[in-house]
Amino acid sequence: LAQKISCAAIGVGEYALPIYLIYFGFQYIKTRGNIELSKNFFGITLLILVIMMVCGTLNIQSSNKPDDFIYNFKAIIYNKSEFIHGGILSYLICYPLCRLIGFLGTYIVLFAFSVISIIFIFDITLYDLGLKAYNTTEKMKNNRKQRIVEKERKELHVKKKRQNSFINIVEDDNEEVERKEEKSSRQ
Repeated sequence: LAQKISCAAIGVGEYALPIYLIYFGFQYIKTRGNIELSKNFFGITLLILVIMMVCGTLNIQSSNKPDDFIYNFKAIIYNKSEFIHGGILSYLICYPLCRLIGFLGTYIVLFAFSVISIIFIFDITLYDLGLKAYNTTEKMKNNRKQRIVEKERKELHVKKKRQNSFINIVEDDNEEVERKEEKSSRQ
């Protein structure tokens, strides 16, 4: 009975419930009764809620009668929906949202919330992301400049080799002969 109630209430979120209970038990023991919640906890909770909302939206979208509120509500309560669902909680949020901004708009909003939750989980700021993107583009520009300089050096080296044709070789040989004659005349 408890499993059916939790499945109807939170759907896919019931799989995360034991993890929360373990976390709260660990925090209770660790802090001796003073449970402190961090940004990471709120980020993970938001991500689980987003997953529940996505499942709720997919359930509404895959339903035989996506416009019938009561039919889908009963299907969730009796666990007769064709697709995994996020429970009554996500259905009560997703149904009006889908009717208001459509399925694509709902997915966009949920994607934005998932990005926010990831920012909470990994404790990064938009400034850090912007700074990293700027540094990456600067590195790419410098690498591109270095490759251009190396390519120009190689082309210049190839041109010098081409200039050392047969005629230049003969001229170089003549210069060497003249140097040898000068050395021998000095001796």
